[in-house]
Amino acid sequence: MKNLLIILLFSCSINVFSAMTENDYLRMLDTSRDILDTQNMEIKLGELTGSGRTVPLQNLEVIFTKDDYILRNEIQEFVLHEGHQTVSGIKEIYTYDGLIKSNEVDAIIFKK
Repeated sequence: MKNLLIILLFSCSINVFSAMTENDYLRMLDTSRDILDTQNMEIKLGELTGSGRTVPLQNLEVIFTKDDYILRNEIQEFVLHEGHQTVSGIKEIYTYDGLIKSNEVDAIIFKK
């Protein structure tokens, strides 16, 4: 019984700590790094504050959450921190399907 509990605990911890990779996100869009390069686009993983500091809001093309993606044309409105016009300034994103908070964003694709 003790061994079974250890195995279950270990398998649960693997699922919790397994993060999606760049390739996982690109597969969601059925694309590749090479295709992004030819379109002069880049993918960045992680929160918005890192790479988002230098990415102008108008260059944003795709936002990835844990299990979905949102294309630019599906976004109705950005709610920004005062004085910010970069991706890192996003507080909330209103889409036709609902609301996405900035801490739900896992990756972005943007024009270079």
